[in-house]
Amino acid sequence: TVCVAVSPFKFEMEDRRRKAEIGLATLREHADAVVYFPNERLFGLMDGKKDLDLGIRTANQFLIGTVTALYELLRGKGLLSLDFGELKSLVRHSDGTCSMVHASAEGSEAAAKVVEQLLASPLLDHGAVLSKAKGLIIGIRGGVGLPLTVVDEVVRNIGGVAHVNAK
Repeated sequence: TVCVAVSPFKFEMEDRRRKAEIGLATLREHADAVVYFPNERLFGLMDGKKDLDLGIRTANQFLIGTVTALYELLRGKGLLSLDFGELKSLVRHSDGTCSMVHASAEGSEAAAKVVEQLLASPLLDHGAVLSKAKGLIIGIRGGVGLPLTVVDEVVRNIGGVAHVNAK
């Protein structure tokens, strides 16, 4: 079972945060994988436009994108796919919690742009999450003409930021 959990904003008070932490701990005990999304990181995505409606829509778009990306990796429709057993093993190696983010770019500098977006993402705490990651799943989608060198550049640069013992 893969679960997606969202933490409350800090302004939602201590009681709600405490209940969320208990719920997250329970999910970690019973799920094969938990994708955890701290709402506080939304502030970094909105460029100062901290409108509540925009924040909720941003969180929903992110969660939909996350679940869709994971589903597409697991359903195996691409050239490379992810087996649920591999996902489960990687998540267990990573203490049962995952972070996910996605980026996109086009053109001759696409690989560099994607890496830059990922490393600057507040959802990955500006790269800090990657530096502590015990495992990585890097999914890359592209058209028929996607150069192998682009895939290599993205994987090398993101993998180079991850923890030295990351799988």
